[in-house]
Amino acid sequence: MRRIPMGKTEHNRSDASCSFADQCGLVETLQAKMAELSQRIYEKYCTNPSSQCARRWLYEQAGPRAVPSLMLPGQFDWAHQIAEELNGDPVSEHAEAQ
Repeated sequence: MRRIPMGKTEHNRSDASCSFADQCGLVETLQAKMAELSQRIYEKYCTNPSSQCARRWLYEQAGPRAVPSLMLPGQFDWAHQIAEELNGDPVSEHAEAQ
């Protein structure tokens, strides 16, 4: 099981409620240069089952390869655009897919 270093603490991926956590990588990417942002994202999106994350939504719609490495959890417009381009169908609301 991978561990994500978070400042002085580390979090197990088992802390995460997100089904995409093992493949996501955003928290690890941000950790080196933006540790505080990385920690906030992890706490708000990765461990909160009721959070709405554009990365997770796109993962569920189109698979892990469709998720851009630097997409932030709140970038639903970008996620919808990618899903529409891949599926050829307009996506009205991210909440409908959850």
